[in-house]
Amino acid sequence: MRVFLVGDFESDNGPGIANRKIRDAFGNNFEVSYSQATGKWRRIIEVFREIKKTDILVICSKSKLNYIAIKIARWEKKKILYIMHGYASYEVKIDNSGEKKSRLRNICKYESFVIDNVNKIVCVSKNFMGLMMEQFPDYKSKFDYIYNSVDVKRIREQFLRSSSDVKNQILSVGGGMPRKNNICVAKAINNIYQVNEHLTYCVVGKEAVDGKEIKTYSFVRWFDHMSHMELIDQMNKSALYIQNSRFETFGLSIIEALAAGCSILISNNVGCKDLFTTIEESDIIYNVDDVQEIENKIKFLIDHGNNQRLWSGFQIDKVSKEWCSEKLGSIIYCLKG
Repeated sequence: MRVFLVGDFESDNGPGIANRKIRDAFGNNFEVSYSQATGKWRRIIEVFREIKKTDILVICSKSKLNYIAIKIARWEKKKILYIMHGYASYEVKIDNSGEKKSRLRNICKYESFVIDNVNKIVCVSKNFMGLMMEQFPDYKSKFDYIYNSVDVKRIREQFLRSSSDVKNQILSVGGGMPRKNNICVAKAINNIYQVNEHLTYCVVGKEAVDGKEIKTYSFVRWFDHMSHMELIDQMNKSALYIQNSRFETFGLSIIEALAAGCSILISNNVGCKDLFTTIEESDIIYNVDDVQEIENKIKFLIDHGNNQRLWSGFQIDKVSKEWCSEKLGSIIYCLKG
């Protein structure tokens, strides 16, 4: 059976990395082709050509090109699978990014078009699937889930160094996006910094809404961008990785940080949380705006690291290429009937 994947397979960000892993997982069971053309018209021509030859269209990224791809696939009576990494309209509202109402309407229109016209929607975590089923109850039967595959063994082998190394760095990604809520982490660290001036807070990402304020703290090291390998290296040099997200469909960086040797502090809103069987209340931020809660849990984890405990109970099989491949295969074969 042949599948054609439309999406971003080049970017060095979370979705781009995840899409390459998904492409590789499909390759275990299917004949795979994927988006490679550049330029608007070449991409449209590629979509026409490849959909005619394929059995299943798999949409992996948000793009206006998907309007055309879905219409062609429906005309050709091909089944359509949508890998859903994010929920753009929901995220825009959280980020309060100043999007014009017309822009938000277009995002909602696009999401409704995709959800209405595809045959199956595969979310990137079980928790995310649950949210989407609540948001779109009329389409409950369309939803399923996988977990993004992560090569944790390679990261563990390549980057994990002596646990006796002195590490005073705390790390977060997401820059100044309100959805990532790193501003509350910075405020919590500031309270600790008054008695522990050795701490640094490394923040990676765009300035967005909160970045300017975060940068005012003297202990902050800011990076607008890092390559994937540079980021994992910084994780390895950090004592604690914090993901204080208001909404996080999966949380690829959390798992990479765990594999690289970090202790982990995550919000109750992250999709990958249910992969940790040994997680405790001290590892979870329940109120992402409660600076005192964040401060207390940072203090505790600095003195009582959780990396070994979380790693021992991490369901590594569910982020393997093999698990992803098997799950995608079963979804595809059910789709074909």
